[in-house]
Amino acid sequence: MLRMLPQGGAILCLHGIRSGSQPDGGGIHVDAPRLAGVLDVARSVGRIVPVDVLIERHAGGKSTSGLIAITFDDACLSVRELAVPMLRAAGAPASIFAVRDAAEHGSAYWWDRLSLLESVMSADEWTRFGTAIGLSAAARAGRAERARDTIVTRHRGALPHEAAEVFAAVEARLGTASYDRSMTTSELEKLGREPLFTLGVHTVTHRALPLLSDEEVRREVADCYAWLRDVTPSPLPLLAIPYGLRDDRTRRIALGAGMRDVLRIAPRTVRATTAANGFPRFMVSERRSGWKLGAGLAGLQELARTLGLRRGPDDPAMPAP
Repeated sequence: MLRMLPQGGAILCLHGIRSGSQPDGGGIHVDAPRLAGVLDVARSVGRIVPVDVLIERHAGGKSTSGLIAITFDDACLSVRELAVPMLRAAGAPASIFAVRDAAEHGSAYWWDRLSLLESVMSADEWTRFGTAIGLSAAARAGRAERARDTIVTRHRGALPHEAAEVFAAVEARLGTASYDRSMTTSELEKLGREPLFTLGVHTVTHRALPLLSDEEVRREVADCYAWLRDVTPSPLPLLAIPYGLRDDRTRRIALGAGMRDVLRIAPRTVRATTAANGFPRFMVSERRSGWKLGAGLAGLQELARTLGLRRGPDDPAMPAP
């Protein structure tokens, strides 16, 4: 039924694949059964194609109806370990957007560390952490969600050194902490040799680009792209914008730095009128049920907005990492 509905194609945005007791990064990671369900929904709505194929068809004025592209931000190791075998078995192409500095060090991301550590911090540790990031005493009741928003907006997406020291102290007290991490450069090189998988730009340091200067934005994009050209023969000239935060200036600078276009977060299909500010992607999380995702990919949510049956912004005010 969904295949018969008029639509403009769609791009999915995923992050890591959870296993065991690993943190959910604030709700952005999904488990393997959830990913299997996502693949089933995508196939029920249309045909899975590489993201650059969808974008090239759109740029050429060709129909993208029924085309679904799958992307993974942050190049998490769990994608290689858990998602890639499922994608291979399904013959489903996917694009992985990598952060240069995280890949060079095989680092875990601060939001995953926060997702795990905030539940085990003592009151004193949480107070020191809140002070380090500038979180007001009144706002600390929101704990991790308020902290994530504060790090993105006040610190432009980078964990302050004093807050990192609190994390390190809590981790030392725990003795062990199980996190996902970025694939390393060598791991990305191996994955990039497979025809099903392509690598794209997710910046050098995963900063909040609209809050940076023009030159900082240019370096974040251009330097990551230059690094990727040494990692894989044909990196995608596409920028997946960190945190989903975008503005017209960011897109303009990214285009000047060699990008063909940018990918943002918005629950919309790809139509002629939706790509002026970059291509929208549906954020996939544990909180978006299968039928809701299918309805979104088929354009039913947009139809409901047009008819006044559904309200809400297309772009989240503060998307997850």
